[in-house]
Amino acid sequence: PFLSTTGRNFDWAGLDSTQRAALTAGGESSTTNAEDRLKYLRGDRTKEASLSNLTLPFRQRASRLGDIVNSDPQLIHRQDFNYDHLGWIDGSVDVGDAYAAFRASTPYLNRKPLIVVGANDGMLHGFDASISATPSLNGGKELFAYAPTAVFSNLIKLTEPNYQHRYYVDGTPRVADAWLGSATGWKTLAIGTTGAGGKSVFALDITDPSNMTASNVKWEFSHPKMGYTIGQAALVALPNEKFGVIVTSGYHNTAPADGRVWLL
Repeated sequence: PFLSTTGRNFDWAGLDSTQRAALTAGGESSTTNAEDRLKYLRGDRTKEASLSNLTLPFRQRASRLGDIVNSDPQLIHRQDFNYDHLGWIDGSVDVGDAYAAFRASTPYLNRKPLIVVGANDGMLHGFDASISATPSLNGGKELFAYAPTAVFSNLIKLTEPNYQHRYYVDGTPRVADAWLGSATGWKTLAIGTTGAGGKSVFALDITDPSNMTASNVKWEFSHPKMGYTIGQAALVALPNEKFGVIVTSGYHNTAPADGRVWLL
């Protein structure tokens, strides 16, 4: 089943009641601490403990970016996936010709090169990968981050002073172009997995990485037969003239009763 088909802003106003409760420790009657936890997860260090003040409530971090363990960074810029050779006709649209037009468009040619990677701070990150002869124009800035529904209930643990390492968004993303139908056209997608941190796969529209909003979240999916999604997902053109995401069923804590592995 789909865990979500829409995104939410990662701020207090954007969270639903379940997500707010997930950031509230037991016995807290006020939302103040939960709101502060969210600010911490967003990178605010106001209430983060430090060597100069160990009495502050939240865990001291070496970096606001969490550790990257099993997620291999992926670069997407102007790769040609050769879909202009597709012989598909969608309504009155020649899909191959539309791909050539997509790659020749000004927004496509002007978009920033992007590195996409999962981290164990609970998020999939997109970073500007621009390189310029002028140092001040070089990349490195975070353009977006996405916290999957599957790990949200564990985000509070990242703030705890006695935190012990766990995995969150640990899978290697797949980045590629895909045809999403004549009403939407060609888009560049990032297909992420939670890897050792959970049991879900999700899709983001990263066609314009400098202007990401909650609407760029396409979906997040899990399934009773899905284990920990260690393997990299595939984003492929299918024989039915549609694009699909294929992911293995992953690793399970106990062997499935039917003894089978699955493609989902």
